[in-house]
Amino acid sequence: MDAYDITIVGAGPAGLFATFYAGLRQMKVKLIDALEEVGGQVAVLYPEKYI
Repeated sequence: MDAYDITIVGAGPAGLFATFYAGLRQMKVKLIDALEEVGGQVAVLYPEKYI
């Protein structure tokens, strides 16, 4: 079992930024999302937009 400094639930814009920022702070991060793709509801509702 791996140990993580932080677990982020949701790979939407806020979750992705939190993961990025935690990486800048040298933290080990686990990102959990229900969907197979990152982007959250924004990616689902507006698939033609780049995130």
